[in-house]
Amino acid sequence: MTYREAMALAEREYLARLLASHRWNVTQAVSEARVNRTQFYRILKRHGLRRPLGMTYEISPTFARLSRLARIARVYGPSDLKRAERFGDESSSTRLRGPVGS
Repeated sequence: MTYREAMALAEREYLARLLASHRWNVTQAVSEARVNRTQFYRILKRHGLRRPLGMTYEISPTFARLSRLARIARVYGPSDLKRAERFGDESSSTRLRGPVGS
């Protein structure tokens, strides 16, 4: 094994452990590794590392609600809250509840 191969293997193992420790949350992994996000993705691609199948993104309810409000504002406009309440699946756990500020 050459020096380059050994370094590549060590880098791949470090990335795999880093991502596993943060449950594949790239933002947290980038922060701990102290590298640029773009550079981090290039390194992942170089080593062929991808998110394991079946692993889903976990988002907070607050983020889900903000993301939903952004979609509503794009579709209906920022002041149309009556339509916003009917937007999307009625059974969704992230359904808009109450006025925007609540």
